[in-house]
Amino acid sequence: MKPTEETKRFWLMMYAMDVFRNVVSACEYLLENNFHVAGPMHRRTMTAILALYGQPFHNNRGIGKLDQTLVPPEYSNLHDELMLHRDKIHARLDSAGVNTRFGNANQVRLQRSRDGFQWTTCTYLPHDKADLQRIRDLCNSLIAKLDCSTSEYEKKCLMEIEALPEGEYLLNTDASATRLFTRVERILPPNQPLQATRLPRRQHRG
Repeated sequence: MKPTEETKRFWLMMYAMDVFRNVVSACEYLLENNFHVAGPMHRRTMTAILALYGQPFHNNRGIGKLDQTLVPPEYSNLHDELMLHRDKIHARLDSAGVNTRFGNANQVRLQRSRDGFQWTTCTYLPHDKADLQRIRDLCNSLIAKLDCSTSEYEKKCLMEIEALPEGEYLLNTDASATRLFTRVERILPPNQPLQATRLPRRQHRG
């Protein structure tokens, strides 16, 4: 079995599920700890949430991107807002990007006191508790959809997987590769805890 365009799609969906699981965890972290919207951990975690969320929907070299039609209609406005805020506030610094009731989302301000002054940067973070819950629910919905899609490709690979000796293998996405899997020594740690899938039992014919 050789890599195909379907292999690239599978690779992207596997990474997308990992990304969305991280977003869910980050949302739950903020919800459980009740961080103030102006607190430093809120800004740092929201930056991580939005930067991660947008990754699969931006064109990734050699792999492509997820189609936005994957987003459930009831979350389409939220998705558009997350992508806008990612691109204009969190993943890039745009001095004239997103207008809010406080002015532009990214600002440099001067605080003048009687004895001196100091500079400060301000970033508008519009997402509250209800938004975090909806972002979490959106990502859980995307994970469920992707899980069904990856299962279909996994079934096609089962015979190839069964023939492999025990070990760790790289999934090849380059169409010029002659094999779907290449054996590797573990160098990179997994992004999430490993959960083994049992291979189906084959009936032996007597």
